[in-house]
Amino acid sequence: MNRAIILNETQLTIKNSIIFEELVDVAIDAVSSDINVLYSDVILASIVYDASSTLNIGAGVISSDPLFVNKNSRDYHLQSTSPCIDAGDPLSVYINEPDYPYGKINLGRYGNTQEATTYYSRQLPFTEDFNNGAPGWLTDGLFGWTWINGCSGNVTPTIQTGPDCDKTDGVSDNNGFYYTEMTGNENETFVTRINLDDITTIANPCFEFWYHMWKKRSN
Repeated sequence: MNRAIILNETQLTIKNSIIFEELVDVAIDAVSSDINVLYSDVILASIVYDASSTLNIGAGVISSDPLFVNKNSRDYHLQSTSPCIDAGDPLSVYINEPDYPYGKINLGRYGNTQEATTYYSRQLPFTEDFNNGAPGWLTDGLFGWTWINGCSGNVTPTIQTGPDCDKTDGVSDNNGFYYTEMTGNENETFVTRINLDDITTIANPCFEFWYHMWKKRSN
């Protein structure tokens, strides 16, 4: 875009944005206006402003190729190696991004959307156990998980259900486990989703999952 914003005696804050072209993207034709740039990928030459205005460069500003998928065809999704992934304001909401609750909001058009590109900085193999509380599990809202830390005898509210102690390592200690209790008929639509690390770049990936199911009457 060319000369997209015009201000007069006011303030402009650019945040979680990508302004990265050889042409002028933001032209400020203004009197005594302030331009505040935060947590964005910006070529400063793309911002032209009046001599009576002030350009303030704040925290989190980078000036790198955002690595769009194909800007010539106007596909402004980010490639998986883009420096704009998780580069936004740490206080910005990003609950709609696929990697929530890890990371931060992405810069650009698809920040805080389901189309946000993700990458994971944690090295694989990665073990996600229950010893430190929630490992990022989500449910469909029809039932909830309850966290139990430590164990002594039968620790679930209903007798003859659930393990007698933490089954992570088979001994009674201060580790823990999750349980959920439901009444009535089971529903096949009940869903639990686990946020996993990206293993698409691993030559021979392997996913192992251990679980324990127990109920009073199994029939």
